[in-house]
Amino acid sequence: MPSAPSIDEPSSPQRSDPAPLEPVGVSERIVTLDVLRGIALLGVLIANIWLWFSGALFMFPGLQEELRRPTVDSAVFLLISIFVSGKALSTFSILFGLGFAVQMMRAEMRGSRIVPVYCRRLAVLLALGIVHAVLLWYGDILATYAMLGFALLLFRRRRERTLLVWAAVLMFVLPIALGTVPLIMHVAGVDTGPPPAEKLAEWTEENGTNLALFTSGSYQKIVQGNLRMLREMYGSPKALGMLMFLGLFLLGLYAGRRRIFEHPAAHRALLRRLAIWGFTIGIPATLAGIGLRVMMDIEQAVATPWFPLAMTVTTALGAAPFALAYIATATLLLEHARWKARLRHFAPVGRMALTNYLSQTIICLAIYYGGGLLGHFRPALNLVIALLIFIVQMRVSAWWLSRYRFGPAEWLWRSLTYRHVQPMTATDAAVRSS
Repeated sequence: MPSAPSIDEPSSPQRSDPAPLEPVGVSERIVTLDVLRGIALLGVLIANIWLWFSGALFMFPGLQEELRRPTVDSAVFLLISIFVSGKALSTFSILFGLGFAVQMMRAEMRGSRIVPVYCRRLAVLLALGIVHAVLLWYGDILATYAMLGFALLLFRRRRERTLLVWAAVLMFVLPIALGTVPLIMHVAGVDTGPPPAEKLAEWTEENGTNLALFTSGSYQKIVQGNLRMLREMYGSPKALGMLMFLGLFLLGLYAGRRRIFEHPAAHRALLRRLAIWGFTIGIPATLAGIGLRVMMDIEQAVATPWFPLAMTVTTALGAAPFALAYIATATLLLEHARWKARLRHFAPVGRMALTNYLSQTIICLAIYYGGGLLGHFRPALNLVIALLIFIVQMRVSAWWLSRYRFGPAEWLWRSLTYRHVQPMTATDAAVRSS
């Protein structure tokens, strides 16, 4: 078991007059990270529409039979399950930890203190996430990132091996241990609640209630539905599973410490191994989990004590390795001029990731809640909608960043973090620095 991390820092020489921390300039940005962030944001959009904005989440268990039919929609649903679901958010989480590593190293180079600025940064993100989750959409990830982001401070001085050990514990050991609990309780003869048929009836009723709130057309009921979902996600033992994100943050922190994405050519062999092993482990594990979900009768699954453990193992072995393979593959492709020219169009979206993430919510609420698509099983149409939204965001992001330094949400985030209004244009920045 790894030793417990400490927040204490070893003494180190500091400049007597450290340079104040400021937002990273365009010339300082690592383009590879912006591209990866943009690609991940496309995956997040597809996944969010696939299960959440479309209302498919609330259509179970009846949706189980639909997925067994050989239709275009069921095929698209399953393809997104294999290649996008869990992988996009895992990729984004790794990049979050990597961003922290970059901020930390740049602060150390300037002799500045990272803790106060980083804590303000997370506090602002937490506030944005709470507003987003309660008033707009319960599926928010910003608040979770902010809360777990504070824990990264405990690891900032730890050895690289320690980061990897804790990452493995949080991504694999802890989730699998939690998944083992139902099986242990069954073997021990502990009462696990009502019989499967009653559990299924409760689940069906709960889903029906939530779907009715979100399709009501009443903003007050939508907020009520958001609060119900948030209470379910954060107010139950299932919330412990969110510690997996901290493990992914630590992988990103490790990669940042190694400067893998600043000097990818020097780490080409490592990136190739990550791509090969990530796909080799991730694809079979993902297929096994989806196969069990689709083929096993829903009531049988609820009654099977080893089913939660099987789902936990396949998810843990499927998501993170798959995400690492995606990151490694995209990074290697960016080393080739032809692919770099193609993939660079994702960079503006990645530079405005917060603005684009929040705007995706507003657009999807208008289309699905306002447009009557919520609660209808149309994955093929949903995929087309996601691609069209993202294409528009690519064009708008490129246009915006040709005129301004930050996206609107990034400008607000940075202004509150650094406690002064940030210049929006290059001209303003030059005047301020003169």
